[in-house]
Amino acid sequence: MPILADEWEPVVEQASPLDVAADGSYQTFDPTRIHQIERNPNGRWVRLRLAEGRWPAVPLLLVVERTVFGTAALWLPGNAVPVTAGIADSQQVGLSGIGAPVFELPQNLAADASLYLNFYPHPTHAPGVRLSVEPLADYLRRNAVWVAGTSACLAAMAMMMATALVFLVILRDRAYLFYAVYLSCFIVLQTITSGYLFTVLHWHSWAAVVGIVGKLVTVLSVISACLFLLAFTRMREFAPKLQRVVLGYVVLFGLVLGLGMLPVESLMHLARVALNPLLAFGALLLPTAALIAWRSGSRYGGYFLLGWVPLMAVTFAGSMQTTGSFADWAWLDDALFPAGAFEGLVLAIGLADRALAQRRLFREAEQLSMVDPLTGLINRRAWEAQFQPLVARAGHTGQRVYVLFADLDHFKSLNDHFGHRTGDQALIDVASVMRRIVPPPGLVCRYGGEEFVAALVVDHGSVARTIAETLRAAVASLSIPVDAAGHTLTLSIGLARHLRSNVSEETVERADNAMYRAKAEGRNRVMEMSGV
Repeated sequence: MPILADEWEPVVEQASPLDVAADGSYQTFDPTRIHQIERNPNGRWVRLRLAEGRWPAVPLLLVVERTVFGTAALWLPGNAVPVTAGIADSQQVGLSGIGAPVFELPQNLAADASLYLNFYPHPTHAPGVRLSVEPLADYLRRNAVWVAGTSACLAAMAMMMATALVFLVILRDRAYLFYAVYLSCFIVLQTITSGYLFTVLHWHSWAAVVGIVGKLVTVLSVISACLFLLAFTRMREFAPKLQRVVLGYVVLFGLVLGLGMLPVESLMHLARVALNPLLAFGALLLPTAALIAWRSGSRYGGYFLLGWVPLMAVTFAGSMQTTGSFADWAWLDDALFPAGAFEGLVLAIGLADRALAQRRLFREAEQLSMVDPLTGLINRRAWEAQFQPLVARAGHTGQRVYVLFADLDHFKSLNDHFGHRTGDQALIDVASVMRRIVPPPGLVCRYGGEEFVAALVVDHGSVARTIAETLRAAVASLSIPVDAAGHTLTLSIGLARHLRSNVSEETVERADNAMYRAKAEGRNRVMEMSGV
């Protein structure tokens, strides 16, 4: 590759770069490093020449990297009219790729030939410039790698955004909405500032509105990032004071940028001056808030830090290049895409973890709503949900289903004499006995108060009666006293076979009637209701 030396000079009123070259007032700079071309109303001349060696006799390209929004004009030796290129310009002449204007160079350049560039900067964007001359084959290879890598990162981020929207629909959690909005804004900003929107997608019609779109997307990006942080890390719970600070920053940022969009020059200037300090403050505020939330017990604050810090580090280093720092790190702009994809991946994992945690809480809440908290048996709601499927399964195997309705005898007397704590323990003991004696796949339910029901899946009615008698005898053998006279706790049990024509409530009612007959005939016995 040729070893280049670059010099620059502000454009004044000269008609051609040769007039500027004659007075010898160019200032040198290293073309391999990122150099900030200062704004000038008429642009800037840059003279590109060989420091040593000869121009290679192969097809060469001059790549003007990092001038996404500006336009460059190239004067070739012997040409009176320049070739212009600007990647946001659909009428440009020449190639474009890797987010940069590209010029084809003639193959017969003399060793002492100089190339002259004039940079016409964008009114609001003045990024650093890096120049390189490389063979067409090398450039095409590098451009293909850039397009493939950038497209892969954008596809990954788009997939994560779509996943967040799916979670939003399923879980109705606003954190997923804020994440999807933030990620979509990041994608739009990066496709614009990298030139991908123009050089790969060829959406040149966006060039006319890129300024206003960039401002709107920037505002929306910062606001959605802050709101996502608050919702994702549960800032209200773990760092309530910081939540107010973050919300105040959101209001201030939106107000300043909103004023900057008004057609008032003083307000627009104020917004331009305040933008970078506000962004810098936000870049520090968000990870600080996440760190405090994490230290306070929010594990999602750790996810946010892991994804956010690398992206902010790359962004900060890139912004420092405008001051001359990190001038050799030409890869920083391209690093924003993998850094953004990494952040999206980490936060997507955090959101998936959040979704699993919410699902686990929902499952636990649902389970608690189906279980009696005292005895651990299913409650009446769960009985109604599980009884009919049990009957259907028994019908497939040709088995019968019996409903057993049990009521504790003299339970009120037990509570009156020994207290409700003793009564609760008696219910727990009876539930344990029923759980042990009722064979699977039967159901055991605390139906209410001192009443229990069980569904027995058996081959013959005699088996159901045997189970009922075994249960009655087991409870009687517990010898739980119910009064001072020494009477003990017993069960009165009603038994009824479930008929195909019945619903659950009808069979339970018939078993309940049989239980009342057992009560009437002296308690501590099993009575069976006929199928009629």
